[in-house]
Amino acid sequence: MVSFYTDSPRLGVRNTHAPERSQDRIGGTLWEYPERYLEHSAVLQADRIRTPLLNITGDQDPNVPSSQSREIYYALRRLGREVEWVRYVNGGHRPPNSASEAVDFENRILAWYEKYLKTEEKKK
Repeated sequence: MVSFYTDSPRLGVRNTHAPERSQDRIGGTLWEYPERYLEHSAVLQADRIRTPLLNITGDQDPNVPSSQSREIYYALRRLGREVEWVRYVNGGHRPPNSASEAVDFENRILAWYEKYLKTEEKKK
């Protein structure tokens, strides 16, 4: 939450409004409630993550900078967790805009589901 709050092309719009007044429900600025921001920071809770994570980001995302994904990716790798980070040059907050990246996006998700969500019986 700390880096999200201070690192965004939309700084002053979305990334401060969400924690201060809306979806993140922190209720104030980083300087008013530093402990709340730390408590809500995923990277500081990474040691509790056990589920394999497919982390997909786009360099054109105005809401969540790729650096956010990089932080959790490296934290999970350091902890020996199963994690993959895919970063699309033409991607935004949704699937990538280019056809080749969009196809890759869909194929990666399907492969991840195949690997981690299918039961042994269904794999046969």
